Amino acid sequence: LIAPAGHAGAQPGSWGDLHLAADVIHLLAAGAWLGGLPALAMLLDAARRNTDALAVTATRTTARFSWLGIICVGLLIASGVVNAWFLLSGPADLVTSTYGRVLALKIGLFAAMLVLAAINRFRLAPRLPDAQATRRLQQNSIAESCLGLGVLVLAAVLGTLEPTAHHHRHTSIPTEAAFVHIHTNIVMADVTINPGRVGSVQATIHLAKEDFSNFSARAVRFELNPPDADVANITRDARDDGDSVWRVDGFELPRPGIWTIRLSVAPQQGAIVLLDAPIVIAP
Repeated sequence: LIAPAGHAGAQPGSWGDLHLAADVIHLLAAGAWLGGLPALAMLLDAARRNTDALAVTATRTTARFSWLGIICVGLLIASGVVNAWFLLSGPADLVTSTYGRVLALKIGLFAAMLVLAAINRFRLAPRLPDAQATRRLQQNSIAESCLGLGVLVLAAVLGTLEPTAHHHRHTSIPTEAAFVHIHTNIVMADVTINPGRVGSVQATIHLAKEDFSNFSARAVRFELNPPDADVANITRDARDDGDSVWRVDGFELPRPGIWTIRLSVAPQQGAIVLLDAPIVIAP
């Protein structure tokens, strides 16, 4: 369910559907593999300490999990390649950009997991229910889980970074301003609140199409929802400043925190488009 809220969910059209499908597969495969490893380690520990019957169960379970791992690894590699195709502008990004370097580190941890998985599959699993092989297999499963946790942390970091293939319009953002980029498959909006802190502020909204050409609208409704229920929503009609720029002047932000911007954009023709995103307001 997190896939539609990530980079894949923000890409419109049929290519966006392919990217979203790859991201969903990537997350499901990772969940099945990483989610099963702690349980496998616990079963192997119980088998090492208890009855022969449990050892037989652990042997059978390990064999089944091994096939699950092979399927998940194949899906992770295939979906990872698709994701990289959409998110990187080229292989050089893996060393020349922050996003690429974090991704390269994630791939490195994944490769280390594959090495442990191969040892488990081809060297240790055939020796079960031997006690020493069971112990080694349990230790490797714990190590894989730890590496997998590192992969998840890096995946979370990647979700906060702009992919190198995803370029926004170069906008001059004041140093003290709060900024957010929002887009749908119809319209994109660069929203700047200046200054981005409590007090009297001004909002600037720049509308564009997916190809960064200007988006023509007949009206824009601007709304800010506060982080706390005891503070009233701020709602204004934006003023057309020309060149697809809309402004909201002279309103007060009474409290810091994570506010939610909601835009209602009325195109020259067609239905109103709704956009929303969080934005952080400093004290």
